Amino acid sequence: MTSNALQARPQTNTLNAAAQPEQVVKLGLMGLVGLRLALVLVFLLNWIPLDLRNGWLLEHGGDQQAFFQLAISIINGDPQPAVVALGQALVMAPWIAWLRPEQFSDIIVPLVIINGFILGGFSVWVMGQTVWQITQEKWASLMTAGLWAMLPLLMYVVFFWHPEWVILRSVSVPTFGWINGLSDGPSLLFSMVAVWFLALAFRAGTQAPWWQMVGIGAALSLTIVFRVHYAPMVLVILIYVWVTHGWRNLLIVCATGLIVYLPQAIYNQMVFGLPITAGYFSWGDIENYGGTFNRPISDMIASIPFSRADFMQNIFGMFSSRPWILPPLLLGGIAYLSFVIQLWRKQGWQPVVFLVVAPLAYLAMMSFSTPFRADPLRFSMPILPYLMIVSIYGAGEGINQLRQHTLPSPATAYQPTQPESDAI
Repeated sequence: MTSNALQARPQTNTLNAAAQPEQVVKLGLMGLVGLRLALVLVFLLNWIPLDLRNGWLLEHGGDQQAFFQLAISIINGDPQPAVVALGQALVMAPWIAWLRPEQFSDIIVPLVIINGFILGGFSVWVMGQTVWQITQEKWASLMTAGLWAMLPLLMYVVFFWHPEWVILRSVSVPTFGWINGLSDGPSLLFSMVAVWFLALAFRAGTQAPWWQMVGIGAALSLTIVFRVHYAPMVLVILIYVWVTHGWRNLLIVCATGLIVYLPQAIYNQMVFGLPITAGYFSWGDIENYGGTFNRPISDMIASIPFSRADFMQNIFGMFSSRPWILPPLLLGGIAYLSFVIQLWRKQGWQPVVFLVVAPLAYLAMMSFSTPFRADPLRFSMPILPYLMIVSIYGAGEGINQLRQHTLPSPATAYQPTQPESDAI
């Protein structure tokens, strides 16, 4: 045996040892994906009963009719202005063209299969892989993904104490389990995929390959194509990419994003006269101004659907009728801050940006809008996966530190005393 072979063996063993935890994580995540799919099936078969339902059409609010009508107008070759983004309408369009449904509920089965099973199952994998890339901790990855996989069941039982628990669980399970035909699930998934690629780039450091930047750009763009409300989160991530990976990688992200955004841009140009806009800002601009491009900037600013008045009404409406929420919310905020500090100390500032700052930028903007007041749970859902990641990892690290401080070290744990007879 040569000396080179002798030197190569320890390195191979080291690589194999390093690969073992990752394989355990992957196997565990595959099992958790199966768990999520099983839970979705259990609710669809009504083995765990939901009171407000019509077959696969579970109770939920949202803009399903707006998506449905937009998809029909696209199929007919005459796209109509809509407040909603284009993404979910494009998902519906092939099913409408094939099945010729009379109403949204006629295509609910394929939409639930896409959202609840395909995207919902994949989200569990994305969740666990994101945590693994950031922390390299098996327990954090599997625990976070496991909690995310169990989310539909958790939303079923969490309101047991509420007098309107039947309504709350009937609405929350399909919303948080994505067992519906809305854009909430796809938009959140694509934001999670973007953060997954950010975690991969974080692990790679300054040598992050170009394809990770392509993944970030494509995922961010798809997020906006499904829900424009994520724009503040996207902006924070773009700034982060620029600071940490340089302007060349930022150009790759932006170029990829613009390519993926092209269908939405074409639609915007056709119905609003401006390629980069949204129905929330440009509704009625063709009739009133001949297009958003001709609309006075002062009028745009005055009609932005976010205001300080809405923010104050949201805060007052939430706490005036439910003052008991304030103490646990304050305690939870203090605990979350401690978890963020743990994340920063262990992994540095970069994960704090895309796991904390970016999602909170989204929530801050939404808190200034009227829809947030109508359904705060639904519109807070986009921060939930990142809240879970930070909280579980931060709490686990805090417990580990506490154990290290309270348990004696091996060197001092046991020191036998000499017998008195030997001490003379």
